[in-house]
Amino acid sequence: MQRSLREIEPRLLTEFRKEIRAAAEPVARQAHTLAQRNIPTVTEPWSEFRVGATANLVYVAPRQRGVKGGGIRKRPKFGSLLNKRALEPTVPLAERELERHAETALNNVIAKAGL
Repeated sequence: MQRSLREIEPRLLTEFRKEIRAAAEPVARQAHTLAQRNIPTVTEPWSEFRVGATANLVYVAPRQRGVKGGGIRKRPKFGSLLNKRALEPTVPLAERELERHAETALNNVIAKAGL
């Protein structure tokens, strides 16, 4: 579908991707809330999430990345802890909302393309 949009009107593809990323923003906010609530030792930059997109999917990932040097202690299991306590619980809560947003975004693009 994205290939077809690119051929028909590249601007519509860009708009569609923006709408899809916007649909995932509530998931990132919910994951942030759950991280702060369910992981008592998490600090602010580590509890924030970002939304990204590839050609095939939209994802939510931690905003903060690993830090090299500086004597900061490593937490090898922190990624799985964030996944288990913050990201996984958001999926059932946001699944219907994501589907609705994706359908609306697709319908908007189809209407603007005149299809």
